[in-house]
Amino acid sequence: MTADAAREEEILIDFWSKALTPSREDRAETPPGSDDWKDLAPAEKLFRAAAFLGQQKKVLDYGCGSAWAGIIAAKSGCPDVTAADPAPGAAE
Repeated sequence: MTADAAREEEILIDFWSKALTPSREDRAETPPGSDDWKDLAPAEKLFRAAAFLGQQKKVLDYGCGSAWAGIIAAKSGCPDVTAADPAPGAAE
């Protein structure tokens, strides 16, 4: 792994660590916008985190459940999103 790739991985890990801990205010907010897909995220902070993935070339949303993060990443511009969840009925 190159130094640039290692740094990018570190940034993404830090980003998701912070993004996946919504504050009380974040949990009370509804994501902005009139597009239905913007309402998929359970909180504003998580919507922004998933939308950030739209800048990536490829995203794997493993353990996706309803795949809301993968959908937001794709709608935000990521050209290659794979969403997978081994739980029975998750894709439904």
